[in-house]
Amino acid sequence: MNVHDNVKPLYAYRTTNAIDLSAEPHTHDFFQFLYMIHGQCTVTVEDAALCVKQHHLLILKPSMRHGLTFPKPKTVRCDVFQMKCYLNDALLEKSFPMIIDCTPYMAEMEHITFLLIRAFADTPVNGSAAAENLLRYLYTILERCFHPDTKENVTHDPRFARVINYISAHPDEDISITTLAEMVSLNQSYFIRLFHKVMGISPVQYIIKKRMEYARNMLIFSSAKLSDIANAAGYHNYHHFSNQFVKLYGCRPKDYRGRSELAQ
Repeated sequence: MNVHDNVKPLYAYRTTNAIDLSAEPHTHDFFQFLYMIHGQCTVTVEDAALCVKQHHLLILKPSMRHGLTFPKPKTVRCDVFQMKCYLNDALLEKSFPMIIDCTPYMAEMEHITFLLIRAFADTPVNGSAAAENLLRYLYTILERCFHPDTKENVTHDPRFARVINYISAHPDEDISITTLAEMVSLNQSYFIRLFHKVMGISPVQYIIKKRMEYARNMLIFSSAKLSDIANAAGYHNYHHFSNQFVKLYGCRPKDYRGRSELAQ
């Protein structure tokens, strides 16, 4: 998907409801993204009131009449990321619902909101390749939230959903199998067997897979240093990180980023 020149950033920022974030029903001609880092609010669209909960992303399209109601800070503290920009229709190859639960990828959402704020601050008016690439990254996350991988959706056991969500949301943590087994009240050996049966790979392999996917997306969609990407993916030894990356993708992280840049 070629998105160059398809984005005109207005601004992106993070704030709290210590200031009044509520808004009477209105419309505007740009896209508005609101990610609820903590707390919740109510959005009113065409007389329907919907709740935007913690780790939910609200997407408001141009000309959509809407109002926002936030609780008082003494009642509920809200930590909110907001982004407003003009988007060319060519960027929106896929349609997403107005509210998306991003809980499984909250760690990635936290990181990408930080990068978007920085990218928009660098180019508050004119479109930028960095902002466009980050929006592409955001869309890959939304696609995974809205259309989860089939292999990760083969069980309706809420215990396994909790484990999978935890692994995806904490790529930088040294997650032990003991901790995961305790989360679902299973002994470690039975947990490993059951996880392999459901997911087709061992818990350790799944953790590595998720870490490498996170690193790969950061290589493609951000300009972060390779060492920073390794740390964000849970590897404090870059050589170890690079070796794991080569095993999965067949090339070093630096080479993978170079190929991605040539392909854009």
